[in-house]
Amino acid sequence: MAKFGSFVKMSDEYWTGLRDNPSSDREATVKNAVESVGGKLLFFGFVHGEYDVLVIAETPTHSDYIAVLAKAAFGGMISAMNTFPVVEQDVFTDGFAKMDKVQYTPPGG
Repeated sequence: MAKFGSFVKMSDEYWTGLRDNPSSDREATVKNAVESVGGKLLFFGFVHGEYDVLVIAETPTHSDYIAVLAKAAFGGMISAMNTFPVVEQDVFTDGFAKMDKVQYTPPGG
């Protein structure tokens, strides 16, 4: 499973829908969408700043995560987003442990 996060800016249409139905459980909707591709929602919440929402999910593939985002975006709910991989610490420490095995010569070296 791959983990991804997205900072999401919601569209005016989203805010209008939420205003008209404030009891609409958006976390449950996102959870259902992620689970429909075989994934797991790890975090959904509203944030302050340039973006409105932070979503973190685990999905079988990157394309599964993109499918969920695309469905919401093409449904008119998202106006902008910034998506990024979420990498566990052990992946970084493993990469650093393997660094000496890498064949690389810097420019001028």
